[in-house]
Amino acid sequence: GWLVGEDVKFVPTLEDVESMNTPVHVLVVAPGIITTVEVRERKDEMLMAELAYYQRLGQEIQIKCHSCCGAILDKIDTIYEEGSHPKPFICVEGSSGMGKSQLAFSLGGEGRKYPRPWFYWPLLSAGEEMQRVYWNFSSIATAFESVVKKDELEKLPKAEILNSASSFYTTQKLWTYGFIIELLRYDSRADVGAQMIRVENETFEVAKCGLKDVIDARTKINNRKVLPFFILDEMTPSGEIPNMMKLAAFQRNVFRACGLVVIVMGTDAKISNLVSQSQHSRTGSHWWMTVVSSFPTYQSISSPRSCEGRIVAEGDKVASRREGHC
Repeated sequence: GWLVGEDVKFVPTLEDVESMNTPVHVLVVAPGIITTVEVRERKDEMLMAELAYYQRLGQEIQIKCHSCCGAILDKIDTIYEEGSHPKPFICVEGSSGMGKSQLAFSLGGEGRKYPRPWFYWPLLSAGEEMQRVYWNFSSIATAFESVVKKDELEKLPKAEILNSASSFYTTQKLWTYGFIIELLRYDSRADVGAQMIRVENETFEVAKCGLKDVIDARTKINNRKVLPFFILDEMTPSGEIPNMMKLAAFQRNVFRACGLVVIVMGTDAKISNLVSQSQHSRTGSHWWMTVVSSFPTYQSISSPRSCEGRIVAEGDKVASRREGHC
């Protein structure tokens, strides 16, 4: 078919300009194979103040509850080193107000053998009341949900989505795979160390890819640096929203299929709906999920809000489960 001007994109590098004898590289974007995904986070003063508060809080928790945070980071390293496929996931479960979101900001690991960066965003469509800090990640969350929507999960059997080892994940080309590749490349370019990655202003050209494409991209990056992990907050599927169970399970399982560590956070009452096992059997035991059932305590710091939270905890145990397949 015909290509119009917007389908042909030329991005010269500094070396191209300086040498003048380097071949010109033209990226031909075929309609229907590439989609443009924009992330434009708001720079609202009140939201930025809330973000800064959570960042300071995360640093405080790292210092005062080093062993607890370290146990979670140790588990992430173990999952990456263990080599199982699909990867087990980490579940942070607790009642509303227990400090799950604060914990998400406290997992920096400077000085560790593998100081890993991480991506974080909430599941906006879960139907939960939005905390103010979530709005600092609303664009990346919306971008992720938009590519998931393009994969048309509603047309697929529920059992295929819930089973992370199903042929769906190994054979289908998915927009979500393409988005994950772009995030891995962004992490590689950003090179931020052991910090939360907040994509503020970026345009991604997302291709519809297969699992092998993600694994190839992941391997290429892992040859040069450590892989990041991903935190999905408010993963508490509401039965009132059509296909919500499928949507939440897919968002968790797609990272596992890619060989990436994902942490899902949700409330006690609802997260069991997300982590319930499928009825498929498998010979022998395998590592399915790690549960973070307790949270670190911390000393409150100055907050821009009138009400401050407190993480309630009694220990720093990170428990593992080897159970049926999901």
